[in-house]
Amino acid sequence: MPTIGQVYQLSKTEEDSSKIGTAFGDISILGEKVRKTQFANPLTQAILFLHPHLTQTYNPLKGRTLSTNGPIRAGELLMADLPYAVLPTVAVGDSDHSICSNLGCSRRVSRHAANSVTCETGCSLEIWWCNESCKDEDQARHDFECAWLKKYSPVLRQELGDHDYYMLWIVIRLLAARYLELQGTAPTNVHQQLTFQDRFVSGWKGVQLLRSNRDSWPTSQLQHWTTLAEKYLLQSSLLPETLDLDTLIDLICAEETNVFELCPGPTEIIPHQSPGVKRGTQYGLAVFLRITLANHSCAPNVTHQADDRGRMMVTALRDIAPGEECCTSYFDLSEYVDLQARRKKTQELFTFTCTCPRCLQEERAQA
Repeated sequence: MPTIGQVYQLSKTEEDSSKIGTAFGDISILGEKVRKTQFANPLTQAILFLHPHLTQTYNPLKGRTLSTNGPIRAGELLMADLPYAVLPTVAVGDSDHSICSNLGCSRRVSRHAANSVTCETGCSLEIWWCNESCKDEDQARHDFECAWLKKYSPVLRQELGDHDYYMLWIVIRLLAARYLELQGTAPTNVHQQLTFQDRFVSGWKGVQLLRSNRDSWPTSQLQHWTTLAEKYLLQSSLLPETLDLDTLIDLICAEETNVFELCPGPTEIIPHQSPGVKRGTQYGLAVFLRITLANHSCAPNVTHQADDRGRMMVTALRDIAPGEECCTSYFDLSEYVDLQARRKKTQELFTFTCTCPRCLQEERAQA
């Protein structure tokens, strides 16, 4: 039976799918052990954390990737990444909780908590802050979106559906973060991200480097986004500042390629013999600038999970050797177990067909 380190080096002539399943099952068992592994918490002071052995590399085929320049042990925290933009996605009637709109906070907040406050203009029922202090700190950023939300929030979701509504809103929040950053009044967590420029490009420059895969999106989809951008994002009377149409389409493509769902649970690890633990109901969307460098794999060596401060926590599922690429799963592997389902998922949502080691092994086994 292959060991954990050997699972990526299974013979190319291996045809026995049961052996392949058993090999990945071993990783699943390891994952349970990883979850119980305890390491000293490196977040006692920092809000943003990057493991000293974590680095950015470049692959001619993949572009920028997340890799290591030193050993990382199974169970170690690789990253606590902060969002450049985040928003709630739970309908008002579905949950008591939202996300604090203050980007420097981004905690989950109860709408009925004694100190919770909302926008006095009534621009959106989804806008909440933990308290008046969070609201005051976030006022400049919220002013950017307030008029836009007041006009479009009541009707956009009904007319366009949740997906397009949230896509446009998070693009607005990306533009707001850019606007404040260029003015030198960016939120605290954005300022902190800029201190890691030696290893990772942060701020709006980091957003501009996100892969958009524009050439991979269907023409009909690009035309649809162009129509939305022209109608809802080029309204200078509602936004303090916007971008030209072509740049907006690039930004939409980048957002759709790189946005992360925020869920209570972590991404599942490897196929289970019985249904795995679900990630839970999605409650937010966020754009991160570092975890997004991790490419997808259906046999990942890291897992990611949002914490209660809106950060994306990235943890090693096994020992990772120096120079090895760090890959995560872009979706819950307990829900998409077989090869066809996983490849359909990556093609529909991310416009690529997965060719990770696990998918190639299963493809050979089915040939």
